[in-house]
Amino acid sequence: MLQKSPPIAGTISAGRIYSLEKAAAFLNTDNDTILEYAVQGTISLFVDIPDDVLMCSINQDFLKYHDPACRQDEKDILRSLVSGATPIALAGVEYLRLYSSDCAAIKKRGECNQAIYPGALHANAAQELVNMVLPAMKSSSFREYPDFSLSRCIACYARGTDVAQRLGVLKRMRITEDCVRVLGKDLNVLLTIAGRQSTPSLTIPFEDGFVEHAYMSKRLIVLHRAAVAFWNPNHESPATPTNDNIADWIQREYLKETNQKFGKTLAKSLVKIIRNGYENWDQTYIDKQKIEGKL
Repeated sequence: MLQKSPPIAGTISAGRIYSLEKAAAFLNTDNDTILEYAVQGTISLFVDIPDDVLMCSINQDFLKYHDPACRQDEKDILRSLVSGATPIALAGVEYLRLYSSDCAAIKKRGECNQAIYPGALHANAAQELVNMVLPAMKSSSFREYPDFSLSRCIACYARGTDVAQRLGVLKRMRITEDCVRVLGKDLNVLLTIAGRQSTPSLTIPFEDGFVEHAYMSKRLIVLHRAAVAFWNPNHESPATPTNDNIADWIQREYLKETNQKFGKTLAKSLVKIIRNGYENWDQTYIDKQKIEGKL
């Protein structure tokens, strides 16, 4: 059950990924509870991708080629359709989506082994994680075979496999709780279920006690997000934290939030101010202050 106590101070970015442990901390719950919501289909869960894996968009029926029970004549038919059904190598995949049955296996046994996935995440132009649209095949490729499905999924092979010439052997990945990730959009769903609302943003503040409120100036909020994005000790900076880069980031973020311009000169001046407060951030000191009840 999701707990009713307030979440950790901060905001959840809908297009950002979180570890299962981090998501559980936000919800004041355990990993099994989140996994159960995925089993029920309320949310989706995702998994990291090893470097030695080649991911391909593939026709569901074409997976029969990998089935030991598939007869040779069936394989011949599949191969005859190779011009329309050849697996399409995917680029830019950040995370793979798990089937609910995989989530059930992880919840029950602590792990699963999988080579087939129903979908994936990739980064959009704003560097937010969104669902990837898998390449589609023309239905005309299969007019002779009306029972042939057009639905797609993702199959994993060993990197270096030439899928245009041969399919090769599927590469199964061992997936444990440590590999599982939660998309911010789904984490917001769980926060809503728990009776709490979160405000989407591009970043999650590190533990400085800052919480965004509707009455706050948008400029103040954007400045704080800039500080978090570039000087958060827990996350990699989106760019070299020069005054120009940070000012450009502030202008883009403010325009996205308000559809209004944030003056370049003003942005650069404010960067100099916030740099003094955040560049030498001492997270250990802040944590100690919280433990002592001083924050």
